[in-house]
Amino acid sequence: GRDRAGLVKNQHAELRAEVLVDALQARTDCVAAYSKAREVDRHGRHLKTRERQFSRFLLFSECFVVICSVLFRRSALASCRFDESFEVFEDWDFWLQVSRLGPFLFVPQETATYRTQHGTSGLGDASQRDFDHVKPLLSRLAAKWSGEAGAMGRA
Repeated sequence: GRDRAGLVKNQHAELRAEVLVDALQARTDCVAAYSKAREVDRHGRHLKTRERQFSRFLLFSECFVVICSVLFRRSALASCRFDESFEVFEDWDFWLQVSRLGPFLFVPQETATYRTQHGTSGLGDASQRDFDHVKPLLSRLAAKWSGEAGAMGRA
């Protein structure tokens, strides 16, 4: 269908978002909800499905929360911001900030498609991966969070 401005509505996107809205409404203890995300290559071929249960401990070592599959509470913005000084990993840093506020709810339904081969960040699949570029950026993120990550490892 079309909306009043004549734009084509993406009904599938609306239904996907509704899944996350419903999940957050049902679990008021959670600060964010995220879902399975289909990872595809530049030709749309399915590479894998991102579907890891939430663990703040694991979030310190891997950004398994795909940005296009997350809905977080507006209240998180009172204390969490995307750090624009990060060239990459700004989403990972943001999820770590939000995770201070409470747990994330994993919704075992696919609501997003993640295209890893688009862009020039150096974080894509093996054909685009640029370890020399990414290593100092990852070190910077690790330095920012080393105190909390270390404390969790000793808990």
